[in-house]
Amino acid sequence: MADRFKDAKWMVEKRELHVDGGDTSPGSHGSVTHLVWDTVSPDDWTNVIAHIVEDRIPGIAEANARLIAAAPTMREALVDLIEQIEAYERLHGANTCAIDPDGARAAIAKAEGRA
Repeated sequence: MADRFKDAKWMVEKRELHVDGGDTSPGSHGSVTHLVWDTVSPDDWTNVIAHIVEDRIPGIAEANARLIAAAPTMREALVDLIEQIEAYERLHGANTCAIDPDGARAAIAKAEGRA
């Protein structure tokens, strides 16, 4: 599988989109939205990773958008953590660290649709 997250840089942008006749009521498909873009071409709609419309609870859509935008960075950190633990295991013959990499492996597998 190609590493579609490698070197990915995603950003969040708050916009007001009116795609349903101008209705901007909360929960409509035309209210304030948070877009997660691939920063390669942030104004190219084909690079939208996620489109999260604000609903009744303030801040939830933005928090979700920021979490999604952070996904490539978090995945990279987990991969680095696993690599460091595996290197330690090769050097010392066992993992005597207090960190078990299985949780990191499970999170990556879930993000990649393998769990």
